[in-house]
Amino acid sequence: MKKLVCISILIAGSVLSALAQSSCPTIFVTGSSSLTPIGDSITFTAKVEGIEFEKIKFEWTVDKGTITNGQGTSTINVATNVDIAGQTVTATVKISGLPQDCKNEATESSEVAAKPPRIIHDPKIDEYVKLSWRNEKIRLESIANELINNDKAMAYFIVYTNEKNTPNHLKSERLKLENISLRNSKFQKTESALFMQEKAITEPMFG
Repeated sequence: MKKLVCISILIAGSVLSALAQSSCPTIFVTGSSSLTPIGDSITFTAKVEGIEFEKIKFEWTVDKGTITNGQGTSTINVATNVDIAGQTVTATVKISGLPQDCKNEATESSEVAAKPPRIIHDPKIDEYVKLSWRNEKIRLESIANELINNDKAMAYFIVYTNEKNTPNHLKSERLKLENISLRNSKFQKTESALFMQEKAITEPMFG
């Protein structure tokens, strides 16, 4: 009878042990839910439910950015920079010490903010009086380069003239702008009409 009791206890203990080993913990990773500014760090944290933390180890990898601290722990910080602006950073944690055949990896992604638009604090790019066509062309091409470097820029040409020579002056200025337009694709979206207000003529040029 004693042998039977001992065998029963041993069998029961083995079943409980097998059940414990077959019960896999839940693994997931959390990251930043909002855009991370360029230069700031993203924090990723591994959550493991159903097993004691003392028995497991963490190994992290990221596809972008640099792990600055936390490797080997449940939480890491990933530094961002301008090279990954507007991109998504994915962190993967691999956990060792889990029951055999249990899932041991989890991933999470967070987004890095895009580069801010280039801000021109002084909207007046250039100003000049009557110039030779050669010199004025250089100035106009410089403005074209500003539009190339700033995709969201819009340039306005304001021509100050007098009522007596307005028609001829406008025609002359339009020919100059069209000349630059042929050489620079940024200027090919020029509006077809000039807008005149009193003695100022405004020509919108879209970048």
